[in-house]
Amino acid sequence: FGFPLNETDTVNIAFGISGIKLKTNGDNTPQGIYDYIDQFGERHVGPRFELSWARDTRNRAIFADRGSYNRVAIESMLGGDDRWYKLSYRHSTYFPLTDSLTLLGHFDLGYGDGFSDTDNLPFYENFYAGGLRTVRGYKTNTLGPRWDDPNPDLRDPKGGALRTAGGVEVLFPAPFFKDNKNLRFSTFFDIGNVYAEVNDFDAGELRYSAGLSMQWITPLGPLVMSVAQPLNKKDGDKTEPFQFTFGVPF
Repeated sequence: FGFPLNETDTVNIAFGISGIKLKTNGDNTPQGIYDYIDQFGERHVGPRFELSWARDTRNRAIFADRGSYNRVAIESMLGGDDRWYKLSYRHSTYFPLTDSLTLLGHFDLGYGDGFSDTDNLPFYENFYAGGLRTVRGYKTNTLGPRWDDPNPDLRDPKGGALRTAGGVEVLFPAPFFKDNKNLRFSTFFDIGNVYAEVNDFDAGELRYSAGLSMQWITPLGPLVMSVAQPLNKKDGDKTEPFQFTFGVPF
């Protein structure tokens, strides 16, 4: 349910029942998932609740060039087999530099934990980073902690309870197509990572990238493409210089 408070502020409330069943895939499943199922079981059912507030002062939702967007949300499993919460904050601000150039600054923060009989945020609710939505140039959802498994091939990304990501971009019209209102480009610098717990935060583990992005409103929906260069890739990082998504709003 969404409740507009005025022209810029909206409160959203969501509630329901969440039911999750964890399934393994033989030798392709990290040992940590087997350990979790042995300790907590494979079925996790309970009431789920989300409350968010958003303030949107952008001059338009698509291809904005001034104003800002802020969203604060809390999501929680209040009872049943698990008790946990997640807090998130998203911010973006657009500063017109010239008639055709816009500076965009954005930031994303997420944190979660368990409460009552649940010690930590369940792994299947973890935050992830890497990809078009966080740090471009790194493969989607591959940054941060990995499963500690005897088999190196099963040390897949597992996400974490803390995510921090942000960046700056300079938006500009498409060269040679400046009158095309459905196409624009940007140069960007991204930074971010995911950590198992808030106490594990280490600024030295943040990943950086820079590159060029294209945003195009096609007749079938929005298309976003980027070409990015990771600036401080470390051993084990999975990179993906070219990335694109279709149908996801900017």
